[in-house]
Amino acid sequence: MSFSLTPFVFALSQASYLRDRVLGVSELLGRPALVRKAVAARLAKGVRALEAFLRRILILMALDIEPDLVAKDQTENLARAKKWKVRAKRPFLRIFPAPRGAHMVDFKPQFGAPRPSEQSPYAAALPPVTVPIGRWWRQLDYLQTIIHDPVAKARRLAFCLARCHPGLLMAPDQNRRVMRGCGTEPTSLFDAMAFQILQKSRSRPPPLPPPRRWPKPMITLL
Repeated sequence: MSFSLTPFVFALSQASYLRDRVLGVSELLGRPALVRKAVAARLAKGVRALEAFLRRILILMALDIEPDLVAKDQTENLARAKKWKVRAKRPFLRIFPAPRGAHMVDFKPQFGAPRPSEQSPYAAALPPVTVPIGRWWRQLDYLQTIIHDPVAKARRLAFCLARCHPGLLMAPDQNRRVMRGCGTEPTSLFDAMAFQILQKSRSRPPPLPPPRRWPKPMITLL
């Protein structure tokens, strides 16, 4: 079962452009470990935009792969599935994200922090407050691996859609503000992919049955 990336070359090139734009706008070409809060907020916004762009590319690829999937009546390796289970500390790309605001990172001062008018007169001479951005570097590196080789993740997503999400699909990230400041061409392509997802999902094949799972043996010693 072969899959051609030719229809998605332009979209993947735009994803690479978005990644380079994130680093250029945030002035992070040297990969610093600590940056000011304003720079960290711009970096987080750019990563969210790149994630939203890649979600729609992967869904379109999965919809192209889905008609070629074949249900196999075999035992699923539960140990392997548990081994590769996504953990919160590892970078990952959630295809169907939580509602807006549930995963946003707030770099603003917490409740109870002194206002600018109440700060010490020597606050202007103090160095700016910095925050670590190691998690964003790891997420960017993970997204870059998906851009270079998206077929494996798209194939896994195709099985997930065929088993758990039958019927008409709506594109995630309906709020267009997620792509604000990302350029005209990526934003237009982002909107076009939402229409393509809706059209392609109208003629989906029947859903696949769930994988066959044998229970673990209860008698281990005779």
